[in-house]
Amino acid sequence: MALAEVAPAFGLRLGLAVAIGLVLLAAWIIPAEAFAQRGSAPATLHLARAGWAAVLLVAASSAAELALRSLAMTGTPQNEVLQSMATVLRSTHYGRVVQVRAPTLLALFALPWAVRGRRRLALPAAALLVFAWTLSASGHAAAHGDTDLREWVDVLHVLAGSAWAGSMIAYAAAVARAAEQVGWRDPPWVLGVTRRLSRAAALAVLGVLSTGVLRICIEHPELASPGAWRPFPAWTGVLAAKLALFAAWLGLGFWNHTVNLPRLARWSRNGSSAGRSGCPGALAALHTGVRLEAALAVVVLAVSSALTQLPPPR
Repeated sequence: MALAEVAPAFGLRLGLAVAIGLVLLAAWIIPAEAFAQRGSAPATLHLARAGWAAVLLVAASSAAELALRSLAMTGTPQNEVLQSMATVLRSTHYGRVVQVRAPTLLALFALPWAVRGRRRLALPAAALLVFAWTLSASGHAAAHGDTDLREWVDVLHVLAGSAWAGSMIAYAAAVARAAEQVGWRDPPWVLGVTRRLSRAAALAVLGVLSTGVLRICIEHPELASPGAWRPFPAWTGVLAAKLALFAAWLGLGFWNHTVNLPRLARWSRNGSSAGRSGCPGALAALHTGVRLEAALAVVVLAVSSALTQLPPPR
């Protein structure tokens, strides 16, 4: 497994996660009236910029993945990459999946405009669902085109994980930054946004855990035996690292939900002195926690991308 193989997979998952997070922010987490209030322009600008970054990352990673996989599948030299790509697109399951992915990429270019006020979100949202399916249909080193329960469980797992990671990354990159810049600090408004963010994360965590357990039961029931973790050191080692990072991420989210969010609620009721940059101390603490969650989310996505490049034990 080389870095060149992992990088496109990581770019696809990171871009998908941020895009899904932006849709969640614009559709549910941020109230509609916030987009029209005075001082909201910097926040919507940050949302649009994050949308452009996500779409361009997905497009570049898709192109890089197609080129690298085509060379690997056909065994041709690098100077014949275009011919190998044409062959793969015509005659392989992966190529057919990429053909489905192409129009969804075009639809995703509506995302930067759609997130600036809940306009036209249906098109990029539908495109993201189809794109998540293309990752599950072709994203694993052992994928051969067999559509079954495992694949659909994997789609739900990808969507739930992307929703959790993406909502944290998008909030940290766009909303938290704007809140500290322009003073989106009205207590009821801020508390409502952070509560919705926490609820979205909790639902996504339930989805990740349930689909993750179901995937293991369907694909790898042998992992429940005591000696199952020895014969496949590479795959199980990366999986163990992913689970450890996931546990740390879950613990940090629990801390934000049980400590920092109630602290913000108390500030909302009673008022509080401002912290650095004029941001209330309770809000600054929550934003720090969310940024740490976002950083862990990026690492988990990187490890998950490495895991997809390894053939699972059979």
